[in-house]
Amino acid sequence: MLQITVHNIEYVPNLEHSSNIDLLVTFTLKGVSKQISWQRTSLELPKLDQKVDFSLNGVPLKNTESLEIHLEDRDKASSNKHIGQTQLTLNDLIRTGLIKQHVVLKNTKLYLTLEYLTETSDVPMNLKNEILWKSELTSNQLFKTRSTKSQDFQIRVKIFQARQLIGSNIHPICRVRILNLVKQTKIQTGTNHPYFNEVFFFNVNLSETELCDEIIEFEVCNSRTLRSDMQIGGFKLDISYVYSQIKHSINRKWLLLCHEDQRMIAGKGYLKVSVNILGPGDEAPSQENEDDDDDIESNVLKPTGLMLRPATFVLKVYKAEDLPRMDSAFLNGVKKIFHTAEDVKELIDPYVKFSFAGQQVSQLIDIIDNRKEISIKISSKIVYTCSHPEFNQELRLGLKFPSMCDKITLTIIDWDRLQFDDVTGTTLLHVRSICDDRGNGFLPTFGPCWINFYGAPREYSGLPTALDVLNNGKDEGVAYRGRLFIELQTLVGETPKETISDLSNSDLIRTLPYQSRKKYKLHAAFLDASVLYDHESSVEFEMSIGNYGNKFDNPMENGTCSTTPPTNPVFDGTAYYFLPWEHTKPCVQVTSEWEDINFRLEAMNQILKIKLFINGILSTLDLLKIKRLSEEVLLRSYKQSLDMIILHLKKPLPDFEPGRYYINELDRLRRQMREKDLMDMVNKLEDLKLRAKNSEEIIQTMEDIRQKLEHLQLEPQNSIPDVIIWLLANGKRYAYYRLPANEVFYSTNADRRGHLCGKVQTITLKWPGKQKDIEKDKRFFIPAEIRVKIWFGLSIYEQDWLSQQKGADLAIYAETYENQTNVLGQWTTTGPLMTRPMWSDVTGNMSLLKQNFKVPDGWRWDGDWYISPEIR
Repeated sequence: MLQITVHNIEYVPNLEHSSNIDLLVTFTLKGVSKQISWQRTSLELPKLDQKVDFSLNGVPLKNTESLEIHLEDRDKASSNKHIGQTQLTLNDLIRTGLIKQHVVLKNTKLYLTLEYLTETSDVPMNLKNEILWKSELTSNQLFKTRSTKSQDFQIRVKIFQARQLIGSNIHPICRVRILNLVKQTKIQTGTNHPYFNEVFFFNVNLSETELCDEIIEFEVCNSRTLRSDMQIGGFKLDISYVYSQIKHSINRKWLLLCHEDQRMIAGKGYLKVSVNILGPGDEAPSQENEDDDDDIESNVLKPTGLMLRPATFVLKVYKAEDLPRMDSAFLNGVKKIFHTAEDVKELIDPYVKFSFAGQQVSQLIDIIDNRKEISIKISSKIVYTCSHPEFNQELRLGLKFPSMCDKITLTIIDWDRLQFDDVTGTTLLHVRSICDDRGNGFLPTFGPCWINFYGAPREYSGLPTALDVLNNGKDEGVAYRGRLFIELQTLVGETPKETISDLSNSDLIRTLPYQSRKKYKLHAAFLDASVLYDHESSVEFEMSIGNYGNKFDNPMENGTCSTTPPTNPVFDGTAYYFLPWEHTKPCVQVTSEWEDINFRLEAMNQILKIKLFINGILSTLDLLKIKRLSEEVLLRSYKQSLDMIILHLKKPLPDFEPGRYYINELDRLRRQMREKDLMDMVNKLEDLKLRAKNSEEIIQTMEDIRQKLEHLQLEPQNSIPDVIIWLLANGKRYAYYRLPANEVFYSTNADRRGHLCGKVQTITLKWPGKQKDIEKDKRFFIPAEIRVKIWFGLSIYEQDWLSQQKGADLAIYAETYENQTNVLGQWTTTGPLMTRPMWSDVTGNMSLLKQNFKVPDGWRWDGDWYISPEIR
């Protein structure tokens, strides 16, 4: 049961200019409304402590639910006169069981107590069996007179970050005002999503009564505008509200910013803060939150009277592919013995979960299996024993817009009948990268496009491993786990009537062109491998893109051309090992098929190269400053640099070639956004050339442009997976490195080519998993360091890679392995203990006799068979 006690109403306006005011307060919860009314003269106070009860019928409240409050002046002759309305979130009430709050409806104050009671015991409910001090307080204790004795208090305010700030080209700063004390953060340049991460301390000497009558004012301003219009938004927080919370603190709360005189228009952004009030002997609560699970709608404090627009995310889930095995084949093997099941190779039963701001799409459905009816709560339909399922469903999720949350979470889950469902992979779609939240921007949209999933290695293990946590998307994934074909739209002004529905045939046909593919080639030449950690067996390096080149997942299809020859490491005389490749450098190649999205990769690379060019100029200018040249010489050099930057910014972005590329709505909108922002940068730099009077102004402008380019270079629809390099030894994976494919992508236009394409680069591999999970004897050692050249592009441009290999001959080696077994101290190739062919590949599974090797037409053997000295 939810019990609401109304204690008092202050500052009621006299709308009818009469001596009698007939007040009507309406509370609405879950569509049920209840009312309290008073009739009083303007000189009298209404009767105190009137109560309203909402029976919940045993159904607990949810964090996403809210209580609506309407205040009216009742008129019997005509319609009621509206005084004010607001909406209270119930998250804190559910957590504590009892809260005291005064609600401001325009200028009218309404004093309330809300209690969340069980139906049986009528005591405050607490989540997770926590013992909260507020649940032990009665209403009389909560409203008891506070101490009037002065004492020392310290108010700690931590400003974490802001999001969705309104405006373009802003330089935000946050101010905090308590009593007459004002403190402010450092200026963050050129961003609508600043990270402040600063803590302020306010020491005051007041009584409890005086302290709780004060407020904390938060104000976010644009530091580069006039004082009259510099405020972006603000929030006023009663200290009494903070003091009434657990440990007199609110931790990692989001504040919805607004203008004081524009509350009914829209929010101006969000500010994340923590406030702690410490008296003598109090300890500040911990503010650590590794999971960052406070980015949910129920964790927002909203100003009274501010109403957000309802909106709906419409996610169309078409299909998935390349999903790894997740289930054991034991049960299926038992069924095969009794001839009750066919051979099942794809041991995964996937479904998709769609969540945002702490909410997720879910629905109760019935599944009939083996004549047993089971009800489960899922997000999309389950597709059984299929690593390439077709869902063809539309998921709808309601939200309030604009939202402070920035991450849309998509999770592929393997349904398990006997145990808990297993997470196959998780990806985060950042709202900021698929929308433009500025004045004339656009709403979040995505696709139709593939989105990639990363996590733990694909190899199935019947027992849990330390790397399984990577499938949750909290840390960098070390392996490709599949991908999902989706489309996202945002509808403003409506809430979803149904959460799940099937897609129409027209949607399926419309998306077919976006799934056409072309052949790509990935080439790499390994020049040397050093700083190797100690390994007891031979070492090889694997290079893969997606599931192409994965040696362990499907060795018969992927072959061995994606790995270097196994080589025994040699001790370097200090603490590490190296591979003795000497004059013979191993090369690998991987053939794959992906969508032709060259226009996206080329745009990424072009903007990235401009940013790297600005980095180089800033480094050069720093060297000039070290030489202590005169300001006139520095200014002349800086203006020359501006000309070079302008020249790069004016270069056109790649065209959408009709008939070759299939562009979607986000491609078109981001193209317009990029072109507009690049032109604004050009105009700003040309204006700066004419009016700049000192070098610091030019440097600051260059740094602002560099930060904007970092946002522009993002490409949320990069459907080609990362290139992953693995160090393999003794049939296991030890260390890895992930390289974005666009950085080694080949384009016929040099300005749009990856800055590492075909160039020698030094790569330091990393141990997989979290730092704390790495073995202590490995934690402070480098797994390996390699020098390598990598090239990736359409197969029709493969000749560019081959033409780069000058000064060396390209040789292809044929290799086979002789297998022997030890019988009574004698090595032999025959006998009952011999389970492998006499001659085989490196895995020992495929028979490879020397006489069965045939050279292609036009090729010849360069010598006779010999024993490799590196792996003997």
